[in-house]
Amino acid sequence: MKYSYNLLKKLSGTKKKPDELAGMISLKGFEFEGSETLVKRFDGFVVGEILDFEKHPNADRLRLVKVNVGTKILNIVCGADNFQKGDKVPVALVGAIIPLNKIKIEKRQVRGQWSEGMICAEDELGLGKDHQGIMILDKKLENGTKLVEALELEDETLEFSILPNRAHDVLSYQGMAREIAAMEGRKVEFLTKKIKEKRKDLKIKIEKEKLCPRYLAGVFDNIKIGPAPNWMKSVLIASGMEPINNVVDITNYAMLVTGGPLHAFDYQKIFTSDKKEIVVRQAKQGEHLELLGDKFIVLDKNDLLITSGDKALALAGIKGGKYSGIDRQTNKIVLESANFNMLAIRRSRQRYGILTESQLRFEKGLSPMIAESSFLLAAELLEKYAGAKLVEVVDKKHYLERSQTVCFDLNKLNSLIGQPIEMEKALKILDNLGFKIAKKTKEKIEFLVPAWRLDIEGSEDLYEEVARIVGYENIRPQELETIVAPAPVNESRNFEWSIKDRLIGLGFDEVINYSFLSQKELNFFDLKSDYTVQNPLSADQEAVRSTLLLGLAKNARTNASHFDDFEIFELGRVYSEKASDEQSLKISGLAFSRTRNEKDLFYQTKSKLEVLLSDLEIEFHWENQMLNDKIFTVGQTGKLVVSGKEAGFFGMLNDKLKNFYKIKGRAVAFELDFSSLLSMFKKQKVFQPLRKYPVVARDLSFFVPVKVAVTTIEKIIRRRSGEKLITLELFDIFDKVGEKSLSFHLTFGLNNRTLEGDEADNLIKEIITDLEKIGARLRS
Repeated sequence: MKYSYNLLKKLSGTKKKPDELAGMISLKGFEFEGSETLVKRFDGFVVGEILDFEKHPNADRLRLVKVNVGTKILNIVCGADNFQKGDKVPVALVGAIIPLNKIKIEKRQVRGQWSEGMICAEDELGLGKDHQGIMILDKKLENGTKLVEALELEDETLEFSILPNRAHDVLSYQGMAREIAAMEGRKVEFLTKKIKEKRKDLKIKIEKEKLCPRYLAGVFDNIKIGPAPNWMKSVLIASGMEPINNVVDITNYAMLVTGGPLHAFDYQKIFTSDKKEIVVRQAKQGEHLELLGDKFIVLDKNDLLITSGDKALALAGIKGGKYSGIDRQTNKIVLESANFNMLAIRRSRQRYGILTESQLRFEKGLSPMIAESSFLLAAELLEKYAGAKLVEVVDKKHYLERSQTVCFDLNKLNSLIGQPIEMEKALKILDNLGFKIAKKTKEKIEFLVPAWRLDIEGSEDLYEEVARIVGYENIRPQELETIVAPAPVNESRNFEWSIKDRLIGLGFDEVINYSFLSQKELNFFDLKSDYTVQNPLSADQEAVRSTLLLGLAKNARTNASHFDDFEIFELGRVYSEKASDEQSLKISGLAFSRTRNEKDLFYQTKSKLEVLLSDLEIEFHWENQMLNDKIFTVGQTGKLVVSGKEAGFFGMLNDKLKNFYKIKGRAVAFELDFSSLLSMFKKQKVFQPLRKYPVVARDLSFFVPVKVAVTTIEKIIRRRSGEKLITLELFDIFDKVGEKSLSFHLTFGLNNRTLEGDEADNLIKEIITDLEKIGARLRS
C-alpha cells in the first residue's frame, strides 16, 4: 500500500524523517517498496495570474493569454474560456511534464503564435476529473508560488508490501499509525462513537446473511458537489488514488484512514418510486450490469449485488454501477458502509478481473465493526466539506461481536526467542498494539484480541508480536546447543542422477510410466506378474509390471506418429515376490528409427550403451543369449555381464511386438539392473596429490568395426600403456555404415621423472599396431 508520509506522521505522532521511518517499519515486518515525492511530480508548475487575453488570429476556439508567473510574463495559447482578468491559475512552465499524459512542455508555435507554457485543467494535473475548463486557484496566492506549496501538496509517498495476514488492519492509515507508535514505545488510540439508528423511509433487506454480515447505510441531504480540500487531495494522490469530487474523495479518504470501504449512491437515481428499499442479493443468471468506467458485465448467479427494485446498483464490495453514480447534479446520497463475505468477493473478482481498493480489502477479510468507524468519519467530513445533513441511518447486523482471548506466558516467550524479556516491557508492547488484559493470575495472563486483528489465533501469535516489536535484529544470535551431524550421502540416489545425466547427454529423453500392465499384454508376451490389482481403474492396469520394456513400447507408439527418430529411457521399479528383489530398480531404454537400417540402429545404440558404462567406470562384456522371442528378434540379442553376473540384456525388437503395439519402424531396446551396476560403481573418489612432473597429452581417433565394444578398445590401450597412462577419456563417437569412429584423449606421465615426447609418440605407435589387429584403422 502507498501511504502519505504527512498523514502517517500526523496520526502516529512520529518525528522521524521519511527515510528513517521507512527503515524502522521495514525491520518490523513490512517490506519497504520505494518512495516518491509529490514535489518531483509537480516540478515546473507555478501559480500564474491572467493579465490579459485576446482571440487567436488564426483559430476561433483559441485565445492568446498573457500570464504573470512572478519572474516574468509569458504568452500562452489556451483553449479554455472559463477565466477572466485577475484569475490565478496553475501554469506548467517549459520543461514541466504533465501528469495526465506525461507530455513535456516546450516552447512552440500554435497556429502561427508562440506559446511559452500551458495553463492546466484539474484532470491534467491529476487532481480531479474536471476538464470543462482550466483550474481556478485562490486569488490570495502569490504569482510564481510553486504549485505544491499553493495546493498543500508537499508530501512524500512511502510504499510498503503488506502481507495477507496483516491486510485486515494495516491496509489503513490508522493501522499503520498504531504500528509506528508501538515501534516507538508509544500508544495511539482511535476512538469511535457508537452509531445511532435514525430510521425514516429507508429499508435494508439482506437475502443471505452470511454473504453480508453487516449493511450500514445513511441518507445525506443538502449535498453540494465540488472539489475536495487540497490537503485531502494530497493524501489521495500520495496514496495512489485520483481525486474526483468532494463526495467520492471523502469516501475514498475514509476508507484509506480506517480500512473500511464505502460507496455513495445518488438517492434520486436509485429510488424512483415511494418504496425506498435497498436489497442485498445474489444475481440472476445472465443479469446485466454496467459499471463505473463503462465496463459492461453479464452476471453469474453467485455474484453479490446491491439492488433497488429491479435495478442492479453495484457489484457488492467491488465496484459501483454507472446508473447510480454521483455527478454534478447530485444533491442527496445514500452512503453505504458494509461488510461482505471475502470468498464471494474473491470469486467475483476472479470472474471479471476487476481490481479495486475496495475489493482488495474485502477479499482479505475485514471485521464488520470497521464499517462503523469509516461511516462516522465520512459523515463528519461530508458535513464539513459537502454541506451534507445526515437525515437517516439504518444498520443491519447479522454477526456476533468478536470476543477472543489468548493466553500469554512470559517463560514460553523467553524460551522461544532465546533471551529474557521483562514482563513490564512485554505487557507495554501488547497494550500499545491494542491488546487489553482480560484476566490475570500468577500463572498466566489472558489478553482480549482487538476486533481488527483477525490474524491472532493463539499464544504463539502474541509471542511473535512482542518479538517483532522488540526487533529481530536486537535478538542476540546463539549457537545451537547440539551437534548437527552431516546428512548421510545417498549413494543410490547419486548414482540415479549420474545415469540419467549421462543418458540425456547421449541423446535419450526420460519418460515416466504407470507401474501397471494389462493381462492381455502379459498373456501375449508370455510374461508373469506376481501381483494383480483387485479393483483396477481400467483394463490397462490389471497387473503390476515385471519389466519396463512394454511401457516404453507404448511410448514408442505415441512418439512414432510425430518423429522419425528418437531415443527414450525410464528408470523405475519392477515388482517381484522374491524377498531380496521385491521392488528392484531397472534402467530401460528404447531407440526407434525410420531413417536407419537395423544393423546401424543396433550397433549405434549398443555403442551408446557402452559409452554409458565406460563413463561410469564399470567393467563389462557382452555374451550372446536367447531372449523372449515374442519381444526380441532371434539372433540379435545379448546379455550384459558385470563382475561375472548377468546385469542386463539388449536386443532388436521383433515384428510381433511392433505389430501388437502398432509401431511402424525399427526399434532396439535394453534393460539394465540398477543394483548390479551400483555395486561396481566407483562410489568414492580417492584424492590424488598434484603431479611433480609434467604430463604429455595425445588425441587418438580411428574407425573400428561396429561389433567391437568400446571396452575392448580401452582394455587394449590400458594393457599397452601400463603405468604410464594417467587418464583415458572417450570424447567423441559417431557411426558410419558398418563401422564407428571413436576419439580418445590420453594423458601420459611418470611419477619419478619427466616423460619425453618421443616416448609418448612411440607408445601411441604401439597402441595403433595393437588396435589394427582387431580391425581398427587410424583416421587421417
